[in-house]
Amino acid sequence: MSVAHSYAKALYEAAIDSTKTELQLDQIAAEIDKLVALVAGHKELRIVLNGPLASAKEKGAVLDAVFSKSEAPKLVLDFLKLLARKGRFSELPAVREAFYKIRLAANGGMAGTLVSAEQLATADIEELTNVFSKKLGKKVAFEVSTDSSLLAGVKAHVGGVTYDGTLRAELERLRDRLTI
Repeated sequence: MSVAHSYAKALYEAAIDSTKTELQLDQIAAEIDKLVALVAGHKELRIVLNGPLASAKEKGAVLDAVFSKSEAPKLVLDFLKLLARKGRFSELPAVREAFYKIRLAANGGMAGTLVSAEQLATADIEELTNVFSKKLGKKVAFEVSTDSSLLAGVKAHVGGVTYDGTLRAELERLRDRLTI
C-alpha cells in the first residue's frame, strides 16, 4: 500500500465518520480537485507547499489564506495541513486519485483505464462505461487517455483484464495467423 493510499484511506474514513452523506463526500473530493489544479497552475504556491523552505506553520498559514473564502469542510483544511506538517503535500495528486478509487470501491464500483488513439467523445465514453458496467455487474469508472501509437480503436483495462480493440492489436493478430 502506498503512502498516498494510506492518507486517502484515512481521509475517506474520517469523512465517512464525520459526514455520512455522499453530497459532503462530493464536496471533499471537489475541494481537493480544486486545490490540485490551483497548485499545478501556480509555480510559487507549488514551491511553498511542496518545498522544504517553508515551515509547517507557514504552509498552514498559506492554506488558511487559500481557503479563507472557501466553503470547504474543515476536515479538508485539517487534512491538507496534516500533509504539509508531515512533508507529504507533494503526494496530494496521488492522494486524490487513491481517494477516488477507495470511494468508488466502497460504493461497489471499480476503476479502469480506457486508452484510445484519438480523443473520445463524451457519449462514446458513457456508452463504453455502461457496456462494461453491465458486463461486469459493477459500476465502472474509466480514467481516459490517448495514445496515437494505437492507430485506431480502444483498449480498456478493468479488473486485471485488458480488452484490446485497437487496430494495432488486430494487425498483430493477423500477422501471427499469417506467419504460422
